Amino acid sequence: MMTAEDRQVARGQSRQPDSGGCRGCDPAYRVTEADIDRILSAPMFSSPLHAVPDDVYESRLAVCQACPKLTGGSTCVACGCYVRVAAKLKVKRCPLPGGAGWGVYAEP
Repeated sequence: MMTAEDRQVARGQSRQPDSGGCRGCDPAYRVTEADIDRILSAPMFSSPLHAVPDDVYESRLAVCQACPKLTGGSTCVACGCYVRVAAKLKVKRCPLPGGAGWGVYAEP
């Protein structure tokens, strides 16, 4: 039989006192580099229709790596995205005001 806490966890409502209530900080919800690699292996991330060229991707990642809003080496505190995923997409931009880091990709 499920306990009340089990039901809360199943509904995504665990209290998580050690993580301050942040699901991203809870090990049960943590996304690993392997998870991100799996996401990036989806066909859309290699499609020129959706994905930026590799040099643009590397440039965007370098900007994110130098940003104080990057936490855990993978997550943007400003918007909550996984930077390796967001930086690969043409339609994404830096969430800082005015796209301070990098903007939506414009075809050359």
